[in-house]
Amino acid sequence: MMKANELKKDYESLSRFIKHSLHDLPEGIVYGFNSANEENCHDLMKDTYRLERLSEKLGVDDTKFINACRWHYNKYPDYLNNHSRFNSYKEYILQHNGPVDI
Repeated sequence: MMKANELKKDYESLSRFIKHSLHDLPEGIVYGFNSANEENCHDLMKDTYRLERLSEKLGVDDTKFINACRWHYNKYPDYLNNHSRFNSYKEYILQHNGPVDI
């Protein structure tokens, strides 16, 4: 079992990583230094479940943030597969009633 300070450190690190992946919104999602692909979005989605568990253990309510992240990680692969039908990811977000900023 992790100690409270280890949980907090893990939570902060994972939270920073997830926030970084979305820092270019509404332009797109990044993974490391590159644009995210479908597999990256799947990995990022798994990270949201890990963040959710850490949040619960620490008593932090990240529900709104996590749900917004999940929307993007779920929808971005669809955008990538259909990007020629949209002028930008922002247009895709707006047409699909998604969160533009996180």
